[in-house]
Amino acid sequence: MRESHGKGVHILEPETLSLESQCILSDTAPTIPLYRIDWNVTSITQKASSVVFERVEDDSPLENEGTTSGKQRNEHIFYLAHPAGAQYQTDTPAYYITSVCPGMLGNISLEASKSPLHKTEFKVFLSERKSWSDNPLFDKGPRLLFDVKPKWMGGHYTWSDAKGNRIAYEDRKGDQYKLVITASMEKVVRDALAASWCLKLWYDTAESRQAKREAMERMTPPDGFQGYGDMKMAKRIGALGSLGALG
Repeated sequence: MRESHGKGVHILEPETLSLESQCILSDTAPTIPLYRIDWNVTSITQKASSVVFERVEDDSPLENEGTTSGKQRNEHIFYLAHPAGAQYQTDTPAYYITSVCPGMLGNISLEASKSPLHKTEFKVFLSERKSWSDNPLFDKGPRLLFDVKPKWMGGHYTWSDAKGNRIAYEDRKGDQYKLVITASMEKVVRDALAASWCLKLWYDTAESRQAKREAMERMTPPDGFQGYGDMKMAKRIGALGSLGALG
């Protein structure tokens, strides 16, 4: 990870981030985590309604950079959240991030919408200087932080800043998830970008047809209906209503 310092601002150069289970790694140093989450958000079986997001700090001397010195420490910087029954709540978004430690940009929300071509797009909003302890958690008029849109070819997503400048794009091969960062940025912005990317991956997984189908099957009695079931019976037993509550 290449860094530069100027006038007290910590700038990080472009690099590629990879999500490997519960670790986010840089392709330039694939054995040293940059961030950790406490469970894998790309797992179809959702383990909790919140995720601990930590930044891994390397306290080893510069001459030992690139080695595992044993002087790493984890700093809890964010909570990622997707509350149960989120669609029934009006005070918080369905997917959001709260800042835990001082110096972060603020609380972040992820909003999904459909484009004219029926593709899912995302906007990431920032409530500046807000943290997990604030009430309310979000401003009434948060500012745009990132704009996330699907690429015309390949189905992957590009990330732009509030001015429309492309700063990153997603890449995926099978179960390998990557975020290719193409612009230099402040460390706190990169922290927010990495956490927002994980939040979007959580959305992609939790809102997928497979996840919703498996959730419905878990709520349906074993002898309720065969295979994917008779839809009329599903309506009678309320399974579809429960499925709607998930998404």
